[in-house]
Amino acid sequence: MQEDTVWIAVLALALAGALGALAWTWRAHRRLLAERQTLATRMSDLERAYLDAPLGLAMLDRELRYTRINRLLADLNGIPIEAHIGRTVRSLLPQIASQVEGPFMEVLRTGQPKLGLVFTGETVAMPGVLRYWKENVYPIVGPTGRVEGLNVAVEEITEQTRLNDALRASGERERQRAAELEAVRLATPAAILISQDVHCDRIIGNPESERLLRMAQGSNPSANPSEHAHMRPYKEYLDGRLLAPHELPMQIAARTGQDVRALPIDFIFDNGDVVHTLATAAPLRNEKGQVRGAVGAFVDITAIKRAEQTVVLESRRKDEFLATLAHELRNPLAAIQTGLELMRLPGKAGDARVRDTMERQLRHLVRLIDDLLDVSRISYGKLELKKEIVDLRAVIERAVELSEQQIASAGHTLESGCEGGPYFVEADVVRLAQVLANLLSNAAKYTPHGGRIGLHCRREEQEVVVDVTDTGIGIEPEVLPKVFDMFSQIESGRGFRQGGMGVGLSLAQQLVQLHGGTLTVASPGAGQGSTFTVRLPLSFVERRQEMRPVPAAVEDPPATHKRILVLDDNVDAAGMLSELLALGGHDIRVAHSGVEAIRLAGEFRPELAFLDIGLPDMSGYDVARALRGDPALANMTLVALTGWGSEKDRADSRAAGFDVHLTKPITLTDLNRILPHGVPEPEG
Repeated sequence: MQEDTVWIAVLALALAGALGALAWTWRAHRRLLAERQTLATRMSDLERAYLDAPLGLAMLDRELRYTRINRLLADLNGIPIEAHIGRTVRSLLPQIASQVEGPFMEVLRTGQPKLGLVFTGETVAMPGVLRYWKENVYPIVGPTGRVEGLNVAVEEITEQTRLNDALRASGERERQRAAELEAVRLATPAAILISQDVHCDRIIGNPESERLLRMAQGSNPSANPSEHAHMRPYKEYLDGRLLAPHELPMQIAARTGQDVRALPIDFIFDNGDVVHTLATAAPLRNEKGQVRGAVGAFVDITAIKRAEQTVVLESRRKDEFLATLAHELRNPLAAIQTGLELMRLPGKAGDARVRDTMERQLRHLVRLIDDLLDVSRISYGKLELKKEIVDLRAVIERAVELSEQQIASAGHTLESGCEGGPYFVEADVVRLAQVLANLLSNAAKYTPHGGRIGLHCRREEQEVVVDVTDTGIGIEPEVLPKVFDMFSQIESGRGFRQGGMGVGLSLAQQLVQLHGGTLTVASPGAGQGSTFTVRLPLSFVERRQEMRPVPAAVEDPPATHKRILVLDDNVDAAGMLSELLALGGHDIRVAHSGVEAIRLAGEFRPELAFLDIGLPDMSGYDVARALRGDPALANMTLVALTGWGSEKDRADSRAAGFDVHLTKPITLTDLNRILPHGVPEPEG
């Protein structure tokens, strides 16, 4: 019984111990389950946090296979999460793999993280769109210290990159624009002035403004501060009125906030110089639209102003020339008309004095026209000189012959001569004689009756110098620089004027220059005469020759009557020429058009034809070619009648088949060179 009691006690004790241990185990198990549940909850929370993180996250093994990836990065890649697991970066993102593999493998090899890597490319999520990512790569180190994989954090920075690129591009554009504006400011031919204050107290300018305003670099051209007033060597005027500072273009723009356009501002400098400008100004505004200063541009139009003045002057001179030309033409025309009226009177038809007067006035008309044509030819570079080596003394003799009648009729005394000689020059004899005769004619015109005129030549080093002097009205100092201007007229202080168109001296000077020489003038002043000096280079070629004498006339055989065709669309001119030719007993036919002339020639078979060049239906050249094409007219002589007489015109005539080229108006001398004694010479 006692043993049973003991056994029961032991058993109870053992059972109590077992129950206690069981209770402890149960409590421990309950704690473990609670901890596991907490851990599972925490792991679940972590997994959700990883999966839903606002940053792209992924884990890669050593082969760069995805072992884990969150939703954001999967969406960035455009590939489901489950499709990433076990796949390599290259298999999923081949366009990006070439950029990331190198840095990723380096982290695996070194165990060192790489931060702030930037990659760019396209993804399946947004094909065709270039995207940017910034990535941090961390090594996953195992228990043994070996790098088992990579932890990658990815942030898309596409918008940020685009914004930065846009800001950078905008900044670059602004810098470029500022550089361009600065280049424009420095290079523009206008004076640019800028003020950053509304009162325009401080003004800066570009290099052109410093040149135009004649101020040192960095100077302040403001008209406002009194301490700068002495620095401005000029004052501004508008329409002749001095402007106050507040009336200047920039000050107006800054004060009113309005643009100022094209004000004609004149800068008059202390030394009297004037610079004409067109001024424009505009207000400068801040970001709120408030005026903070002004900018002004001043364009130098001085050259334009001078050109306008020159045009006005030339226009006035042209008008004066046209009036003078009308006057000069009317004078000989009036004499010719009066002569014609006299010849209609009984007993006056054959008056030699009337006829001589008309011929002299006609020659004067022709000379006027020839001078004008020569001026035109020189202006267009078409005047051709026929130069030869001649003794200048012979040219002087010819010029004296041309002028001695005019000099004698004015009651002047002419003294001429040369110191030594001969003086050989290369010259066009006709043109050089024309120059000297013109100078003698001027001396005769501008010397009161009974004056003295001199023409002398001498050698100075390698030049021959010809002086034409007179005791005439002289030339005032202010007129001397204008003597050789086209259409200029020499007048004395007493209004002494002898007419003329004002082309003779200009023409003479240009002809001398074409000979390689100079023509100048000197005069002590009004009433003290003048001296015109021609300088020509001497010629030292071996062939020295005097001017060839004019061969003596040879007795011509008696005239024979010829069949002659006259073609001219001017009915009066054709009628007068045919009537003159008919006086020689010739058989004449007249045509007024090219077609009519060709028809008459075929019927009439002329031996000689005078053909006008300018016709209404066809040119005289075409008529000549047509006539030359007729074998029956092979021996016919063709004479061109035209107002054009240059060497080119003569060459064109020869090319068309003409034998002779005559420049209108023609004379009896011209006709008798073609038809010796075929036209009766006038009596007396």
